[in-house]
Amino acid sequence: AQMAKDLASFVFEKYGWFNSFKTIKVYYDYGQGEIGIVLNVGLNSLLRNVEFKKVVPSNYKLLQVADFICTIKLIEMKYNGNGMSKSEKSFMSLKDWKNMFKRVASKEMK
Repeated sequence: AQMAKDLASFVFEKYGWFNSFKTIKVYYDYGQGEIGIVLNVGLNSLLRNVEFKKVVPSNYKLLQVADFICTIKLIEMKYNGNGMSKSEKSFMSLKDWKNMFKRVASKEMK
């Protein structure tokens, strides 16, 4: 429910930008069915001309980049809440994680 609210808020905030496109294509692998439902129902009810395309991540570099960014943002949330796993802490030093968070944040759309 919170994800649907956040999605609606984001779409309303950027509504003019979204509607400037002839077609909005959503590439998703449906790895998490619940997220697919939220995206499909939410975007189709909020926007016009939305197309969904099921993809295999290895065939789409942009999808791989999006997955990477989402993973980094999730780890950043865990870092800020002191909830990083043992493997995340051992993968890179906390200093390196902080640098990664900054690099990803510098690419964020404002």
